[in-house]
Amino acid sequence: MRRSYKIDFYFVESGSGADFETILSRVAQLSEEGTDRNMGVGDDYIRLAHAGSDGDGFWGDLLRIRMAETAFRADLGGQMEGIQMESDQGFADGSAFYYDYSSGILVMQRNSRGPNKGHFCRYFVSMGKAEEPIELEPILHEGAVDKFRSMQNIKKVLVRVNVTDDLLTLDKLKPDAERALAMARDAEAREIEILLKSSKAQGGYLHKERAVEVVEGWLNVGKRLGPDAQVTKKAVVSGYDGSGQRLEFDILNDKIEMAMEVDVYPDADEYYQSRIAQIRRAWELHKTKLRKRARRAHSDDPPPAATETGDGGGDGYGDDDGYADAI
Repeated sequence: MRRSYKIDFYFVESGSGADFETILSRVAQLSEEGTDRNMGVGDDYIRLAHAGSDGDGFWGDLLRIRMAETAFRADLGGQMEGIQMESDQGFADGSAFYYDYSSGILVMQRNSRGPNKGHFCRYFVSMGKAEEPIELEPILHEGAVDKFRSMQNIKKVLVRVNVTDDLLTLDKLKPDAERALAMARDAEAREIEILLKSSKAQGGYLHKERAVEVVEGWLNVGKRLGPDAQVTKKAVVSGYDGSGQRLEFDILNDKIEMAMEVDVYPDADEYYQSRIAQIRRAWELHKTKLRKRARRAHSDDPPPAATETGDGGGDGYGDDDGYADAI
């Protein structure tokens, strides 16, 4: 049997006096026997089940043991019976991961039945005795706006705007934007949602230039208020690229991710090895590019200039003519 998962990539941010490598090492030194590695979360337990280092990074598997879950098995005739567990047993699934020491990048299996990134952070803060929280920052594709611009056909645009006091007092907005904000202010609304959806009667696609103008306009509003303003909360676009491939992504959260398929073995060690092999593969495919990203982030160097293919940086917000080109 095979299962499909996603693999996510994160920058690890640790405000602790100890770096994350040290925190991982502390937890790995806890006894593999008994309950020393267990952290309770409600009715579940989180546990570091596998751990190891290859000198360049740390490999592991974080296990979630679900103690309160009830499950049944059934034959093809529909006869069901409960699966009996001992009092100290539960259903378990893991999230395999790799942490690269030099770049501070985490590669992690996304598993809805295993530990999520919140469990991951809480576990290593608690078990590694970190003095400050650990945060995982998703690594985004560079040039998301350029990817949107290059889409051949756009079917839908959804923009969600947080109506802040600063936004309501912003000048040089275009009339349509001013009207939208005035309605939000009069209704005491704290959020505006703009949905553009294509009509089959009109060919099934939006007017591309107008759709791009709407999205870039609201992004430009957020740019004017600064990186911490969090005005534009979402900018989801869907449609097709030049090759006919369907695309749907959030320009503000276009995460780098990979799909993985693994064989499910009845032996727990073999199952772990099948998952960690896919994590290794994902890291090998992306490590050169991601390490460059990390070095640039640590040195505060600007991203490379955007190219015609959409690779690289650029702010992606278009020209600033003194107006926030919203709506």
